[in-house]
Amino acid sequence: MTRQRLGRRRFLSGTAALGAAALAASCGGGDKETPAAETSNSAPAATGAATVTPRRGGTLRAGQTSDISLNAGYPVISGPQNRLLGFATAEGLVRYSTSVEPELLLAERFEYNAERTSLTVTLKPGLQFGNGASVTIDDVFFALDLLKEPRRFGLAIPPPGGPVTGITERRKIDDRTATFTFDRPRYDMTGLFTDLMLTHAPSFEKLKTGEVVATTGPYQLTKWTPGQLYRLEPNRYWHGAANDGGPYLDAIEVRIFRDEEAMALAFEAGELELVLRALATSGSRFKAAGKVKTAPAIGLYYLGMNVTNPLLVDPRVRRALFLGIDRQRIADEVGEGFLKPTVQAWPAYSPAYDKTLDAPFYDPAQSKALLKEAGFSQSRPLILEYPPASFSTTAPIVKENWEAIGVKLDLVPTETNVIVTKSRNRQFTDLWAGGTNLSDPVPASALATNTAFSIPNPSHNEHPILAGVIQQLQTLDPQSVEAKAQYARFNRLYVEEPWHIPLQPTGAIDLVSPKLQGFDSYFIRPVQSPNFGRMWLK
Repeated sequence: MTRQRLGRRRFLSGTAALGAAALAASCGGGDKETPAAETSNSAPAATGAATVTPRRGGTLRAGQTSDISLNAGYPVISGPQNRLLGFATAEGLVRYSTSVEPELLLAERFEYNAERTSLTVTLKPGLQFGNGASVTIDDVFFALDLLKEPRRFGLAIPPPGGPVTGITERRKIDDRTATFTFDRPRYDMTGLFTDLMLTHAPSFEKLKTGEVVATTGPYQLTKWTPGQLYRLEPNRYWHGAANDGGPYLDAIEVRIFRDEEAMALAFEAGELELVLRALATSGSRFKAAGKVKTAPAIGLYYLGMNVTNPLLVDPRVRRALFLGIDRQRIADEVGEGFLKPTVQAWPAYSPAYDKTLDAPFYDPAQSKALLKEAGFSQSRPLILEYPPASFSTTAPIVKENWEAIGVKLDLVPTETNVIVTKSRNRQFTDLWAGGTNLSDPVPASALATNTAFSIPNPSHNEHPILAGVIQQLQTLDPQSVEAKAQYARFNRLYVEEPWHIPLQPTGAIDLVSPKLQGFDSYFIRPVQSPNFGRMWLK
C-alpha cells in the first residue's frame, strides 16, 4: 500500500479498529490499525480469493427500477436513483475504506490545523475530468457553491445546509491548493468533502440536459435514453488506473425496469450481471446460488412524519405509531432474515451505536394507551406516500399494524423521483417512506450532512435537543465522554419523541453474477459503494 501523510493530528483518536468488525463479513477486513497521521491512497485489496489476472473488454449489463436524474444537482447533490451512476463516475476528495481513517482520493493533501478551525486541501497533480479538462480548485469551489446555493444555479431545490454553511472563508493558493476557514472548531467537515463529488464547472449547464457529463471516476456517462437505459464508457483520463488497474470494461449498460420482479427475472435469465440494492425477496431467491453480496446495515428504511401536522404534532401520537410497527414480522417477511430488527440508523462501527436499540420495539398495548392519553381521533385517514418498487410489501403491513391500534391509513403509491423531490422541498403533509443512513464514521458529520436529521429536515422537526446535539458535536472529539453524552441524548430523543418510524435496516443486498469479477469489498463512504475501477467480466 502506498502511504501518504494525512495531517499533523490523528483524525479520530483510538478508533482505527472500530470499522473492522462491522465490515469483516463483506470486506474481509482485519483490525490492523492505520498508522497515525497517515492514510492509504489505494482501495482495499480483494481478500479470500486467488490472484487472477483481470480480463479487459465486455459490457457489464445492470438494472435499476428508477431512471437517473441529472437536473437536480448531480453529482454534487444526488439521490438513490443515481446510485450506480455515482458509484461508477463520481468521486470526492477523500473517502472511507475499511477503517474510520479517511483515505486520500482526489486530494494528495487533506490537513486540518491543530484547533480544527481550518483545512488545507491540495489536489493531486494532473487530474482530468472525462472530457479532458483539468480538475482545479475552482471546481471544488463550484461544488461548494452549488451545495450551498443550488437555486443560484437553476436548481429548484432548497439548500441542504450542514457543514458547508460553516465555511466562513476560502483562500485559493494556486490551481490545486486552497485553505478553508471555519466558524468554529469542527469535527464534521470530513464528511462534507467525502460526499462532495466534483464535476467540470464550465460544462454544468450541459450536464443538466445530459449533453456533457464530465466527472472524475473510472467511467463516464455517454448515452441516456430517458426511461429506458443509460450507458457508461471508460474514462481514459482516470487517475486511479495505476492503483486499481481498470477500468477494465468496454461499457456498462443499465436498463430501467418497471418493477423489481421484472428486473429479478432478467437477472435470473442471464440478461443482467448486476443489480444494486435489490429487495430482500430477490436476494433470498438467489442467495443459495451464491449470487448475492451483502454489507452490514448503515441506516434505516423509515416512515417520515411531518411533525407540524395536527394529527402528528403530539409526540405521544408519534411514539404510539413508533411502537405500533411489528418489525420482527417485517424482518422475517420483507427482509427475508438478512438483517435483524432495529430502531437505530447508526452502524456498528459508529461511536454513537447503541446495541440496546437493536430490538423490535413493538408494543401495541402501549400504543393504544398513548393514543388514548393523547386524545387522538381522526376526521380523515393519514396519508402514506411510498415508492411501490421498494415498499409494496412493507406498506400493507404498516396499514394492518396501525389499524389494529385504531389508526386509519391510506396508502398512496408515488414515483421515486417525486418522493425525492418532495423530500428535498419539504412538501409532505402526512407520512412518506424513505431510506436514510448515518454511515459517516464521525457522528457529527453523519447528522449534519444527512437531510433526514439535519435542520431543516423534511419532517419540519426543529426540536431544541436535536439542534443542540448537532451543534455541540461539531466541536467535540468524536470519542470523548462529552460527545458520547450527546449521542445518548440523540438516541433517547429518536425513540421517545420520534419524527421517523423505523421499519428495517438498510444493508446492501446486491445481485452479482459469477461472471462479474472484482466485486470484492464495499467502501464505508461513499455509502456501501463497490469499486467499479476493479470490476471485470469473465
